[in-house]
Amino acid sequence: MSKLARKSPLRAASTTTATPSLRAVPADPDASDVRQATAQDYATHLRASNNKHGRPYTEKTVTAYTKAVRALDQWMSREGMEEDFTQVDTATLNLFFRAYYESHNQGGTNTVQRNLRPFFTWMEEEHDTANPYRDKKLQRYAPPKAGKPQTLSAGTVRRSV
Repeated sequence: MSKLARKSPLRAASTTTATPSLRAVPADPDASDVRQATAQDYATHLRASNNKHGRPYTEKTVTAYTKAVRALDQWMSREGMEEDFTQVDTATLNLFFRAYYESHNQGGTNTVQRNLRPFFTWMEEEHDTANPYRDKKLQRYAPPKAGKPQTLSAGTVRRSV
């Protein structure tokens, strides 16, 4: 297998030799176009890969993982960031997670944080970028504590019988 076949379509399109099966990349794409193309490449990668248990990713998982990537892309666009995902560092992710937390909740932020981890692992392998999840300065949002389940008092149970 040639090295070109293992590269993402974006990366392969930037080389002098292009294969006909690769998606065309605009000559002068803006940052959001590049990020969206990267998200599509990632979704294709997930659909063609197995999870840690050796089973194909379900479409529900692919959707959840790519939804987190789209949320990051949309936030970067709103913030006017011209960079693509290869330039996302720990500080950028910390800002994104804080903004996400303020408009959602702790559980939602924890889910997005967990769903972005495999994306940045893929980015590290595919695009030779630093993985911000390896940095100890990345702020972690723990899942919300469940607490004790609510139980009915003995008096309430007697009255309802």
